[in-house]
This record gives sequence, structure tokens and C-alpha cells, in this order.
Amino acid sequence: MATVLKLIKEHFRLKLAVAIGAIALAAAFAVGIAVEKSARTHLVSELASGLYSQARVAALEPERAVSALSAACGCRVTVIGRDGAVIADSEVAYSAVSSMENHAHRPEVAAALSGREGRDIRRSATMGHDFLYVSAPVPEGRAAVMRLSLPLSKVYGRAADMQRAAFYAMAAVLPLALLAALWAAWSLGGPVGEMSLVAEKLSGGDYGARIRNSPADEHGRLAAAINLLAQKTQSAMGELARDRALLSAILSNMTEAVAAVDKDGNIIFANEVFAALARVDAKTCAGRPLVELLRNPALNEMAAASMRTRAAERREIMFSDAPDNVFDAVCAPLIEDGRCEGAVLAMRDISRVKKLEQMRRDFVANVSHELRTPLTSIRAAAQTLLDGALEDRENRRSFAQAIEEESVRLGRLIEDILSLSAIESGRTPPRLEAVNLGQAAAEVCLRLGEMARAAAVSVSVDRSMHELPPVRADKGQLLQVFRNLIENAIKFNIPGGTVEILARAASGKVHVSVRDTGIGIPAADLPRVFERFYRVDKARSREMGGTGLGLSIVRHITEAHGGSVSVESVEGKGSVFTFTLAA
Repeated sequence: MATVLKLIKEHFRLKLAVAIGAIALAAAFAVGIAVEKSARTHLVSELASGLYSQARVAALEPERAVSALSAACGCRVTVIGRDGAVIADSEVAYSAVSSMENHAHRPEVAAALSGREGRDIRRSATMGHDFLYVSAPVPEGRAAVMRLSLPLSKVYGRAADMQRAAFYAMAAVLPLALLAALWAAWSLGGPVGEMSLVAEKLSGGDYGARIRNSPADEHGRLAAAINLLAQKTQSAMGELARDRALLSAILSNMTEAVAAVDKDGNIIFANEVFAALARVDAKTCAGRPLVELLRNPALNEMAAASMRTRAAERREIMFSDAPDNVFDAVCAPLIEDGRCEGAVLAMRDISRVKKLEQMRRDFVANVSHELRTPLTSIRAAAQTLLDGALEDRENRRSFAQAIEEESVRLGRLIEDILSLSAIESGRTPPRLEAVNLGQAAAEVCLRLGEMARAAAVSVSVDRSMHELPPVRADKGQLLQVFRNLIENAIKFNIPGGTVEILARAASGKVHVSVRDTGIGIPAADLPRVFERFYRVDKARSREMGGTGLGLSIVRHITEAHGGSVSVESVEGKGSVFTFTLAA
């Protein structure tokens, strides 16, 4: 039974069929009851009218009508006097009539005594069933009321027969009614079931689901409305998916670290750059506190301030584990329906910009310092000559020579600055051509031969240089690299020292080395030798006319060719500068 009730409860068609069937049964039962009551009322009314007609006729001769009328209609006849006393009764002996109770207060008798028709139905305690009493007034004489009575058992029996006939008729029609109920339930439940199935698919994310079979009635209009809603939902979800994919692609490919937090400071969304900064997987960021991922109180304070003031906040952020990295952080509130629901944080790494700004400041300061030194010397020598040294034949030549040397140094400095600036800016990209490394090195050694002899340093080009295939490079820039490296190797060498240029090919690259037996470079200075204006021995470098830009130019030229430069050195034993080029 419980299973049947569960099935009925869970299925609309069964529920509808049971409901219609129950209504049909209730209607049949109600009709039977109504028929029985209506039949009783009608039969009793007809019987009462007949009895009243007979009573009126009998009232003309009441004493003689008692036995004759009782025998004719099979009813009990009672004659009652004006005082309510029984004068005669067809079912009571004449001698016992005087002992019967007074009938003046009985409803039908009281009505007849007042000159009206009297009717009443009472249950007989002795007989155990209902009796119909009808009274008519007697026009004159000692008698005042003629009363007839009949038992209603036969009337009730006929009403019951009519009720049974009605029940039989309803029982015959009930199967048809139940079949009609099942048909109605299935015809109504079919569209509803399909609508329910489509609604479940839509709620599950299948926005392509549609109602295919719909009748041309209210169900059809409802199905059309659901299909239209599904179509609009599918279109909206498609646009939302495209917008989400576009936004995800934009955020994923941004160089900035982007994250959104709720009003409690928990991550709602984070892109890959933010996750990399936090050293976690982007998929695991959601739900975690911002302060837990990036342990920087300033970020948390900035997000809280943005949500509190509902205004954008901007600060420069540095992390304790990477103090050289500087981020430009911007935080804006997320406003929804007038309420602040969180904030969006974007961080851009400006470390390189800061370094470039510092390098620019250092470069300006160094250039100013380097230019000031020769200009000061030139100005001092010129001032000395103007103050009278022009007349001093013995010393004026030395002052003029000093002016010339400082002018040459100034010119080399300006030339190196312009060369470095052009290389860094990319205005002079390498003009690639086939260059023989051995010939290029030999050409530079020939130009620096006088300098090497003056310093008592032997310069040689290894034979392997000439055996290497030509490389694709800018010959002018390559000669500049060789000149700067070989010139430094000669300047910072010792009398009787050597400078050797050699090369080897490996892994698709050519490694060219300039090895000397000079004074070497302290280990603390090795990481900075390629910086602009950096000098290991500042006094000696200036004495030899160095600008402090040679190695920086070497680094920029090799990097512009897709290569690199490095140095190995032991203080007091010499240095080896190596640069690489594509073979």
C-alpha cells in the first residue's frame, strides 16, 4: 500500500487519474443519496395529498367512515372531538376508546382544530418505524378532526429501490468515467511531463533542450513560453561563456598580477601571474585569504582602505623575500547594488623601470663626472696659458700637449657614449655579413701593435681562429669588441706579459676568448665589470685614457648579436674575457 501511495504521490498522471476517479465515485454516491432523499420527499408528499383528500371526504360522515375507509385504504382512521378526545379509532375497540390519551396537542390535530390541513411524521415506539399522520377538519357535528395514518416503510422501501437503481446506473457508467479520467490524466500529464523533463535539463545546464510535442491549448502556449525562455537563456549563457572566455584570456595573458577579493579579504579570482607571484597554483587560490598568499600587510591594508572609502588606492609594494622587486599596486572597490562586495587588485612589476631610472640617474651623474674631469684639465691648462704661460717657452708646450690629450680623451668619451646610446636604443642594429674571426682579430692586433710594443706586451692570434668558418656579424661592431678587449688586456698587463686570442666552436656557437697575464680583477669586482663607467683601478684607468664604457659596449654588442660575454679572473694572474656568437 505504501508503495502505491508513493507512486501516486510522485507521478502527476496517476495523481490526476486517482483524483478524477475519486471525484466520480463521490459524485455517484452523492447522486444516490440525493435520489433517495428526493424520492422519499416526493412519495411522502404524494401519499399525504392522497390521504388528505380521503380524509376530507370521510369528514363529511366521520362516524360511519371509520371502518369503511380503514378497510378501503388500509390505513388507520381516527375521529377526534373538538376537545382533543378520541371519539373513534379503526384499530381500537369502541369500549377502549375512552381510555386513549387526549390528542389535542399533537401537531397534525392542532392544525386541523384550527381549520387547516395537518401533517406529521413520527416514529412509533411500539411498531419501530415511521408513520405519516394527515388530518382534515370536520365541518360540523361533535367530531372536529378526521385523521388518517399509514406506515412509511413501503414508501422508504420504494425510495431505497430507486436509490439502488441509481447506484446500478452509476456503477454501469463509472468504468467509462474512470477510463475518461485516465485519458484526461494521460493527455494532460504528457505535456506536463515533457515540460518537467525539459525544465530539469535546463536546470542541469543543457540549454539546447526543447519541448517538441505540445498541443494547441494552454499547454501549448506554456510550452512555447518555456522554449522561448530556453532559447533566450541559451543565447545569454553563450554570450556569458564567450565573455568569460575573453575575460579569462585577457587576464591570463596580462603581465600584471590580478586578483579579486570579497569583503572578508578572501580570494575570489586570481590570474596565473598572481598565482606565480604567490608561488601557488591558480586553481587553489579561490577561498584563501589574501594575506595568506602574499604575506604583505600593506596589500591587505590597501584592500581594506579601498573597500572602506569606496575609492581606488595606489601604492608601491615591496616584498621582504625579494626587496629588489618593486610593484605598482592599484586596488579598486567592487560595488554591486550600492553595496561594496569586495575589491580588485592589480600589481605591475616596475622593478625594471625603477632600475632603468636609477641607471639613468647614475649615467647622468657618471657622464657629468667623466666630462667634468677632462674639461677641468683643459680649462686649467688654458687658464694657465692665458695667465702668462704663453710667454714661458719651456712649459707652454706641455700645457698645450695636456690640452690636446684631454681633448682626445673627451672625444673618445663622447664617441663611446654615443656608440653605447645607439646600440642600447636599437637605432644601429647589426648589419650582418660573413666575417672571418681570425682576420678581424689580426686586423685589430695590427692597429694596436704600437701600444703593445710600448707596454712590452706580446699579442698573438691562435691559428685555430683562421680555421673557423666565417660567422654572421656586423664587422665594424665586431672589430670594436676585439679592440676594447685587446686594448684592456694590454693596458692592464705587466711588462713582458702576453695576450692571446683564441676560439672554439661548440653547440652551434663560436666561443672567442681574450686571455692575458695581467694584474687580474678582484673577485668582488667581477659581477660589475660590465657596468657603465665601472672601473676596477680608477686611477690607472684614467691615466691610460680609459672611459669606463668599453666593457659595457662589448656586452651590448654581443647581446645585440644574440650572444653573451663573461669573464674569469684571478687577481695577480690574469683574466680571460669570452664572448659567444652564433656559428
